[in-house]
Amino acid sequence: MRIGVDASCWVNERGYGRYARGLLTALTQHTEHEYIFFADEHSAKHSNFPSGIDVRTTMTSQAVNSAARADSSRSVSDMIAMSRMMQQTPLDILFFPSVFTYVPVWTSAKIWVAIHDVIAEQYPQIVFPQRKNRWLWMLKNWLSRQQADKIITVSDHAKRGIQNQFGWSADDIAVVGEAPDAVFQKLSLEQVQITQTEFNLVDMPYFVCLGGLNPHKNIPLLIAEFAKLHREEPELRLVLIGPGDDDKFTPGIDAVRTAITTHDLPQEAIIFAGYLPDERVAALLNGAIALVLPSLMEGYGLGAIEAAACGTPVIVTQHSPMPEIIADGGIFIDPTDGAALYSALNTMLTNEEKRDAYAACAYQRASQLTWDAAADAFLKLVERA
Repeated sequence: MRIGVDASCWVNERGYGRYARGLLTALTQHTEHEYIFFADEHSAKHSNFPSGIDVRTTMTSQAVNSAARADSSRSVSDMIAMSRMMQQTPLDILFFPSVFTYVPVWTSAKIWVAIHDVIAEQYPQIVFPQRKNRWLWMLKNWLSRQQADKIITVSDHAKRGIQNQFGWSADDIAVVGEAPDAVFQKLSLEQVQITQTEFNLVDMPYFVCLGGLNPHKNIPLLIAEFAKLHREEPELRLVLIGPGDDDKFTPGIDAVRTAITTHDLPQEAIIFAGYLPDERVAALLNGAIALVLPSLMEGYGLGAIEAAACGTPVIVTQHSPMPEIIADGGIFIDPTDGAALYSALNTMLTNEEKRDAYAACAYQRASQLTWDAAADAFLKLVERA
């Protein structure tokens, strides 16, 4: 079959860019189908697509990835250029790995759209502070669902959310999950300390929060509960990994800095690591007490799986698939319950026996997840189609 893919999100550093890279790299190893990637020239220039893939590009006024953000929108001419390129190519299936970069396409191909979560629908004011952008998102999402023959999502948890939010039948939603990249693995102490030295973390206890500072990540609550623990353990650190001041989507760094000031935390207690290459993230995760992800909601929560693959236990929101996927590999909290979050942080810090048990289970669970398995799930859908 000829499978067209909107590859414009490949270059994105965030979750759906990782999903596109991991899944499509594994998929294109299967040569029984022909894959055609579509991208704007800005994105294609910075994307390391698999060799041998037919990549077709068009010129747009800006990168699709930059335009598809909370405080911006794509021009009509750019969307027409992408749409025209796709519809001029005969296809059996046209796959959008993220609804963020979807455009309407008039084609006889089956259209599959990946919706990773319903966070924007559940928390529209947080994700899209400007009313105009909320309406544009609602329109784009609605159009994608009108065109879609099938919705792809990343977990059973996300599937239930899509069913409840949009009223779709379970038969029309398929789960194609995620996995940690190979770089996320257990490392030697020497490898870990090279990166720890950069942040003055050698022999220091620290938690890691991975994924950015967007408001739905609930970082101010984490700061508040961490501050209580820090008063008892002054050497304790919290490392925030992900975009900060330069976040193009829904920056929440002002609220985080306000929380730090409000709770009178010393400057050295909170480390804004910014965006880091995966090798350095893996090193910091290897040395952390735990990964903390207290988000209001996660469609998946890939950072927790990446931590688990490094043998690091997790503290994660209940409103995610992680209680099902990681099971006994961590502590799962109500993201509105500060006392529960404090208790989880304290347990991970002070109870080494429990922490080691969580870590062992998390590692075992993560080892079962591979991008090849995700590709197999996708290919089974192709066979049915």
